[in-house]
Amino acid sequence: MSTNQKNKALDWGITIIGILAIAFLAGALIIANFFPKVPFSVVTGLRYGGFVAIALFVIGSGVQNKDFLKDMAGRRTTQNGANSLVLTIAVLAIIGLLNWFGTRYHHRADLTSNQQFSLSPQSKQIVKGLKDELKLTAFVRNGDQQGRQLKDLMAEYGYVTDKLKLEMIDPDREPGKVKLFFESHPTASQRANVLMVENAGKLTEAQGVTEQEITAAILKATQTKQLNVYFLTGHGELDMDGFQQEGMSQAKQSLEKQNYKVQKLSLFETKNTIPADCDVLVVAGPRQALMPQELKTVEEFVKKGGKLYAMLAPGANSGLEKLLSEYGITAENDLVVDPRANLFGDAAVPVVQTYPSHAITQGLRPTIYPAARSLTLGTAPSGVTVTSLAEASDMSFSKRNLKDRSADFNAAVDKKGPVKLAVAATTTASGSVKASRLLAVGNAQFVANGFYSGAGNGDFFVNSVNWLAEQDNLVSIPAKDNAPKQLFLTNQQQNTIFLATVAGAPAAMLFAGGFVWWRRRRS
Repeated sequence: MSTNQKNKALDWGITIIGILAIAFLAGALIIANFFPKVPFSVVTGLRYGGFVAIALFVIGSGVQNKDFLKDMAGRRTTQNGANSLVLTIAVLAIIGLLNWFGTRYHHRADLTSNQQFSLSPQSKQIVKGLKDELKLTAFVRNGDQQGRQLKDLMAEYGYVTDKLKLEMIDPDREPGKVKLFFESHPTASQRANVLMVENAGKLTEAQGVTEQEITAAILKATQTKQLNVYFLTGHGELDMDGFQQEGMSQAKQSLEKQNYKVQKLSLFETKNTIPADCDVLVVAGPRQALMPQELKTVEEFVKKGGKLYAMLAPGANSGLEKLLSEYGITAENDLVVDPRANLFGDAAVPVVQTYPSHAITQGLRPTIYPAARSLTLGTAPSGVTVTSLAEASDMSFSKRNLKDRSADFNAAVDKKGPVKLAVAATTTASGSVKASRLLAVGNAQFVANGFYSGAGNGDFFVNSVNWLAEQDNLVSIPAKDNAPKQLFLTNQQQNTIFLATVAGAPAAMLFAGGFVWWRRRRS
């Protein structure tokens, strides 16, 4: 057989192989889409046959055109093109490898100031500890901003645990699913952008779509007992339900979102009896002294392992001072003054920016204490541990003469700081008696609506209640929102900004200009 005949036969063979490759792949595509009853193995066989035919077609074409390819390979343009092709393939391979690792080893960095797109360590701890699978049903309308935020947040939970199964239902597009759900759960509220947590048939509705509210709903769905917080009334305390600046409605709402049942307690109405289900007793700034029998009731409650949150109003004798002294805490009859770290230059409104190490204060933002009295630590009785939680700056002092309205330090009367503003005490459990926990703050206004959300006051209050209730897994789940933030500057910070911008910058420019003028005159 001559060379021309061999080449012609090879051409025919390559053409037939190419036709077979097209036929095999087209047949696999047609059968897969239009003939579902044909066994899948037939489709797979046709695909593999097509791939083999393509490989043979490429090899045959290379053999048939080897002289042309050899000539092309020797050209400079071909070599440059080959180098570019190899470089392109290498870059694509690196990108593909990075994506492959990315799908298996997930890590992201959240650079927002308040970690808006990351779960808090406490939420991660809670969901990692889930033993049973929870079903989460969210009713979200397509395109709704809150719905998008909820989807992003639920993705964060999904990165931490596989125990949460989320179903998103659009009420407008899937009315049948909505009807079926509420027929099965007739007590659930029918509203948009709501999340339902279901655990073994028990349905819990999240109060909102923030991390705090979702984590609280998860806790509520998995806990068998709801904790109770009682606010003492009848002695001029802050109003738990008040919406005005002096009220505590924001604090109450925060506790309810943490799955606490919040109630008022009048010892006069209960005949000096604290309910047995009281997990935390809050006394928020009483202006009148408690009656002796009331004080005895509170004292017995603490001694039996109760948890007390005492907020002491300055200039008022509540009677709790004697109880606190028995645990090594002395409430001074004074006013805390801080010329360095204060709010808008008011030395009587100290701002705490750093904290002693404690579970309550980890990661806490600055807190504000308007018109506060100080607390000092005495010798704690045996079995009692007392810890400072919040202290004013080292420039602060305890003003003992309350009739003196000046902010000047009087060495003959006043006591130098740093002054303590909040103190915690714990006792050791003994036999059948549980360990007691007390937390005293020399101020109650810090938790009022006017100061609750402007700084870290709200977080400090909720952390304190969680610690008192021994809910350590809930301590410091910070609130995250996109609301405009207020910037509280201390007097020292205001002076620094003024000197750096209003006075410092012009002075630097004048100095630079004068220096240039002087150099030119000398030259």
